[in-house]
Amino acid sequence: MFFADQFQELQRSQPDHIAITFEGQDTSYNELMEHSWQVANGLLGLGIERQDRIAHLAKNSTEFFEIFIGASASAFATAGVNWRLAGPEILQILNSTENSTLFVGKDFYPIIEAIESDLKFIKNIIAIDGDHDHWLDYKTWRDQQSNQRPDVSLEGDDDILQLYTSGTTGLPKGVQLTNQGYVNAFNAFVDNDILGVDANAHFINVMPQFLVGGINLTIVPLLRGARINLM
Repeated sequence: MFFADQFQELQRSQPDHIAITFEGQDTSYNELMEHSWQVANGLLGLGIERQDRIAHLAKNSTEFFEIFIGASASAFATAGVNWRLAGPEILQILNSTENSTLFVGKDFYPIIEAIESDLKFIKNIIAIDGDHDHWLDYKTWRDQQSNQRPDVSLEGDDDILQLYTSGTTGLPKGVQLTNQGYVNAFNAFVDNDILGVDANAHFINVMPQFLVGGINLTIVPLLRGARINLM
């Protein structure tokens, strides 16, 4: 059972349980997964290739989880980009990993606009917060898609996440995490009761979603059916 399969089981077993609370808005497991399946179908509709990198440049939001889970369900890998970097550094990351699609939050529209003409591989830019002249509006694009899980064969060695080193001794380097890697990590957390969370737990996250801690220390509680209070 891979990453997307575990979330599908949570959608079935506790659909009305709150998965994420962010800025006063609650999202149930069923809502989270319907939106994630919509993202998965939307990405497949863009015609990009299996295992393409889907870049995410935005501050914390519920939409990140929709993008991450949806991308994994359609055999793409989410690449979290450090929004503390300057434009040229972001350009280097996006070009070096040949990302085909970029999801960008409104705080970073000006940065991407400034480097857009130099992006070598980006075919699609999706504005998470909408309100952009020529990029796809995230919610409009998402809500046009089917909310049923797409029929995509997944493999254990499929990359589902790519994060980047700090670049203190050179340029940032991509580090991949696979479907099977997530299964192994999740089982280790559960078997050793590392976080001590279950479906009744509330877990607060303040770390940005381009950090391994900001992602994995929220994904593990979610996979346990807990509630994330996202800051």
